[in-house]
Amino acid sequence: MNKIVGFKLHSGVMAIGKQPVDVNLSELESPVVVMNGIINSENVGSIIRNCAAFGFESIITDKQTSSPYLRRAVRVSMGAVLNMKIHFSENLSDDLQKLKDSNFKIFSAEINDNSIPISQVEIPDKCAIVFGSEGRGINNEILGISDFTVHIPITAQVNSINVASSSAVILSKIFERKKRL
Repeated sequence: MNKIVGFKLHSGVMAIGKQPVDVNLSELESPVVVMNGIINSENVGSIIRNCAAFGFESIITDKQTSSPYLRRAVRVSMGAVLNMKIHFSENLSDDLQKLKDSNFKIFSAEINDNSIPISQVEIPDKCAIVFGSEGRGINNEILGISDFTVHIPITAQVNSINVASSSAVILSKIFERKKRL
């Protein structure tokens, strides 16, 4: 069994399952979490677990993002990935534009000169939040499509926090506000 899974199993249990089918973009419900170029499968799994914790069920990943069904991502998500509606985007810019055409507001989580604190953002009924790669951030074309960018205020001692950590903070803020409505 160790040869099959590629590492020593401490419990001696193994399961095989089918990867869920790709969900059509039109089947996603607001709020939608979008992953742009997140290559670390642990970050992908953590973001999905954060989605589950705060009631987000719809996810879009682009071609550059690590598969949410890799063993490490599934494990880090604590299996939450199996309860998500995931759309694997062939063209993220086009898909975000389609959401905008359906009255979604797109906002990107990125620290830049034009970003505003997440606490100052009014959360619309239909929205998608984009999280980007830690190394490169969110693709410029995606930033151009976004209605606005948001950030988490932090001290000057660090210039950013881990993408999975920032997703937890931002998704929590959205969850709290939506709960009050």
